[in-house]
Amino acid sequence: STAAKIIATAKQYMGCTYVYGTSGPNTFDCSGFTMYIYGQFGIRLPHGATDQMRYGAAVDRSQLQPGDLIFFHDDYYSSSTASHCGIYVGNDQFVHASTYGSGGVLLTALNGNPYYSAHYIAARRMG
Repeated sequence: STAAKIIATAKQYMGCTYVYGTSGPNTFDCSGFTMYIYGQFGIRLPHGATDQMRYGAAVDRSQLQPGDLIFFHDDYYSSSTASHCGIYVGNDQFVHASTYGSGGVLLTALNGNPYYSAHYIAARRMG
């Protein structure tokens, strides 16, 4: 499926460095990463998490499927509607370019991580 290919492609970039304002292929910020990965599949997204929330179809958190874009907001980091985004891969995990922990492109638990669980705001399905 396209979702499986999107996830496999995204995971190939795990370990790449986080650099704000970049969109690959060796460094990424969060929306630059999602823009770059989806772009490999002909899905053009803007650079910016809030702008990316305008694309695709809304998905309820309980209905998340692999390949969905997920969005977060933290007032401390940003006044924008969305301050972070990633790609849901299933099994309570998402892949994203983050400053969290050692930083860079990594896999993180969604509901199993108190920070991301609390700051989750939306999901969009691009299919």
